[in-house]
Amino acid sequence: MSLLSLHDVSLRFGNDPQRPSVLESISLEVGEGEFVTVLGPSGCGKTSLLRLIAGFQESTGGEIVFDGQKVSGPSAERVVVFQQAGLYPWLNLRNNVAFGLKLRRRKVDWRLVEETIDIVGLKGYESYAPYELSGGMQQRAALARALVMSPRLLLMDEPFGALDALTRQRMQEFILELRERLDLTIFFITHDVEEAILLGDRMLIMQAEPGRVTFDEDIRLPRPRSEATTLTPEFQVIRQRALQTLGRVSIAAAGFTDLDTALSLNFDGSSSAREQRA
Repeated sequence: MSLLSLHDVSLRFGNDPQRPSVLESISLEVGEGEFVTVLGPSGCGKTSLLRLIAGFQESTGGEIVFDGQKVSGPSAERVVVFQQAGLYPWLNLRNNVAFGLKLRRRKVDWRLVEETIDIVGLKGYESYAPYELSGGMQQRAALARALVMSPRLLLMDEPFGALDALTRQRMQEFILELRERLDLTIFFITHDVEEAILLGDRMLIMQAEPGRVTFDEDIRLPRPRSEATTLTPEFQVIRQRALQTLGRVSIAAAGFTDLDTALSLNFDGSSSAREQRA
C-alpha cells in the first residue's frame, strides 16, 4: 500500500519561461515501511523534492498525496532530519529531543523522551549540552528529536554528509539496526552510492535541468546488512550499474571526456570513502 504518492510533480522558480524547471514530471509511489534512497548530481533537485514532500514548499505542478490526503503544509507525520543536527546550544540533550513536542504545545511525555534517547544510544547523556557531544552523537540527538514525534515518514537530507568516514560508517550501521527495530518509512537523500545501496530497499537516481527520476530500482540484497555486504558480488553489480547511470547523467556537467574516468569516482568527483580507506 502506498503511503506517499507523487503525481506529475514539477517545480519552477520565478516567472521566466527560459529558466529550466527545478523539477519536472516526477511521479512515484513510496510504500509503507519502505526505505527509499535518492542519488543525483548537485543541482538535480533532490533537496527541493524532499522539501515539497515535507510541505515546506508548494509545487508549481502536479500533486503530492500522503496517506490519502494532499500535502498542503508541514506535518508531524512527515519529519525531516537535516545534514546539520541543528541542536539548540542553550538546551541540554533531553530538552533538545523534547523541543518538537513543546512546540506543538503538547504536554511532554518525559518517559517517551527518555525511551527515545535510549533507542538512539544516548542514555546517560541527557544533561549534556550539544557542544559536549561528538558529531555522531549530535546527529543521533537530531534523529531522536524526529523519532519522538512518532512520524510515519522520516525524510533525511544527507544526514551523515558532514561526518568523518568512520563516524559515517557507524551511523550507517546504526540506522540499519534502528530500521530493523522500528517500523519506519524513510526517504533518504545521499551523495554516496555505496550508502544508498547499503541502506535502501529501493534506489532512485535523478538527473538535472530539469530534475527528474531516470533510474528506479529495487535493491534485493538480504537483510540484515553490514559493512561486509559492500564486499559481496551482488552489491558490486548494483554499484556498477548505479555508477554507469550517474556517469551518463553527470559526465558532461563534470567535464569528463571518458566514462571510465567518471566511473572511478563518486559522481561528486571524489573517491569513495571506502576506496580511500583501502
